[in-house]
Amino acid sequence: MRQFLMTLADHHAISMFSWHRLQLMKSRAAARISKGGQISLPANVRRRWQTDRVWIEDRGDAVIVTPLPPDPIGAARGSLRLPKGLTSDKLREIARAEEEQVEAPRTGTS
Repeated sequence: MRQFLMTLADHHAISMFSWHRLQLMKSRAAARISKGGQISLPANVRRRWQTDRVWIEDRGDAVIVTPLPPDPIGAARGSLRLPKGLTSDKLREIARAEEEQVEAPRTGTS
């Protein structure tokens, strides 16, 4: 029982640390929108995210600005697992075969 209580205490301490760390990461700043529709990101935000491109998402009640990596394809590489026995070369082969089937009626080839 005592070890269980220590585990709960440890978990609480870790949770509080994580919450505190998250609060330090958050920042807010007001920004003016120029006549051309531009806003400037604060310098500390630009330095933290080290990006020159952002994704802007309008959720109806909020606008979300998400930094994009310099190389989105490279950043995504390896994030999806292929089914066992399927390779990227095999996927390309399947995609090309599907494209040929779609294009065949248009071009009159089979």
